[in-house]
Amino acid sequence: MKKFSFCILIASIGFVVSGCSSTTNKGKVDSKRHQVASATQVIKSKNEESILVSLKNKSNGKIRYSPMGDSLSQGLFAKNRRSDFVNRFTYRLEKNTGKKVLVSGAYSVGKTATNFGVPSISQVIKQKPDLVTIEFGTNDAVGGTSQMALSQYRSSIVKIITELKSHTHAQLILMSAWCGPTRQQLANNEVKFDQVIQKIGTEYKIPVANLRNIWAKKNNVTGPAGRTYPDFASWGQSDNFHPNQLGHRMIADELFKVVNESPVQK
Repeated sequence: MKKFSFCILIASIGFVVSGCSSTTNKGKVDSKRHQVASATQVIKSKNEESILVSLKNKSNGKIRYSPMGDSLSQGLFAKNRRSDFVNRFTYRLEKNTGKKVLVSGAYSVGKTATNFGVPSISQVIKQKPDLVTIEFGTNDAVGGTSQMALSQYRSSIVKIITELKSHTHAQLILMSAWCGPTRQQLANNEVKFDQVIQKIGTEYKIPVANLRNIWAKKNNVTGPAGRTYPDFASWGQSDNFHPNQLGHRMIADELFKVVNESPVQK
């Protein structure tokens, strides 16, 4: 992202470091942008314990949360780090479980599931997480939707899932890709990547937080561009691609909905 961490345009390799850049009419978005794949609904039955309840019932008084991802998980471009989706979600977990949430994780601007997610698996395992959010796909989609690209994305996400399931007791939440109103081609590409993540969620019975329902349906969850926020100044000014304060709040709300409604993974 700017990194196009989702975006930081790294022209030489096709990465969007800036994720957004020029401004176009927010109302003019390719119809594919609105082809919102339904989020994987791993909905608990009345007799099943939710992820939230399982965290609340932990005998240990602390919850270890490890977000994995790119610039979105890094916090770009909330007003400050304390108000990004990771910290807002953490606050809601603490409020509703009565437990202290310790945040570690592994995230970096402009990265993909393959060049960062997989290499970070051992780091996350060492954190002994109770909960992991897996947020990739945006930078993965920058290079197009060839069968090789989609297969590599699937392989990397599955690798992350299987390793975490084998070596931790963590509850997992997958997240679909993020986009902004100025990146029409990327939005089109992400349709395919979101389909991959939805299928993986169904196959492995892991819930998916559907971010497409946020950015594709709201025109006020990114921007304005050109503002400098001290916590993220090293990545430049805000843009029209990354989620703004409202965007981060809505992502946190979506994650909380998922932990509250999805059954605990055995």
